[in-house]
Amino acid sequence: MKKVFLTAVALATFGYSQAQDKTSTQVSFGAKAGVNFATFYLSEDSAADSKPFVGVHLGGFVNIPLSDKVSFQPELLYSMQGLKEEINDPGEKYDGKTAVNYLNVPLNFQFVLVDKLFMEAGPQIGFLLSATNEYTYSYTTGGVTTTISDSDDAKEVFKGTDFGFNLGAGYHFTEKLSANLRYTFGLSAIDEVEGVDMSNRVLQLSIGYKF
Repeated sequence: MKKVFLTAVALATFGYSQAQDKTSTQVSFGAKAGVNFATFYLSEDSAADSKPFVGVHLGGFVNIPLSDKVSFQPELLYSMQGLKEEINDPGEKYDGKTAVNYLNVPLNFQFVLVDKLFMEAGPQIGFLLSATNEYTYSYTTGGVTTTISDSDDAKEVFKGTDFGFNLGAGYHFTEKLSANLRYTFGLSAIDEVEGVDMSNRVLQLSIGYKF
């Protein structure tokens, strides 16, 4: 995964150096923010039903034109991701949430399709900032319901880095304002739990603004 990441950086640097004289005045900076619909892909089935974890992402980007149709856009994003699970059976109820916060660095190449419509693809590396587990478990026996709730720091359960790949599309409403829909496939296991591999899956809807 590291080789893919470094190769993308090298290609982008070379392309920019070749196009710099023609496009340097078009390099632009901007900010973006939006909503995440996240979950984990699990190598083993869970007894609980998984639900989308809804979070936010925000940060900035640099857009570097490589030609009239292609640009390279590295970003730096704070991203709230995770997983929600629930069990709702007779006499038993469980609601759990795992929240993981990352500092993500997407390295996407954007390709203009028609007019203001573009697609994008590229690798991403994420750096874990924090992780927490929260749950509420209720069970009923003999007509008596018992409820247990807890929350704890789960950072030691997760690896410090995450590698992924992005696919997405977007639309430029104006020269400055755009919208973007992106899906990130986790390519590496993010957990330290032996025998179970988890990877991130995130659908992002963003609004971007070029300064």
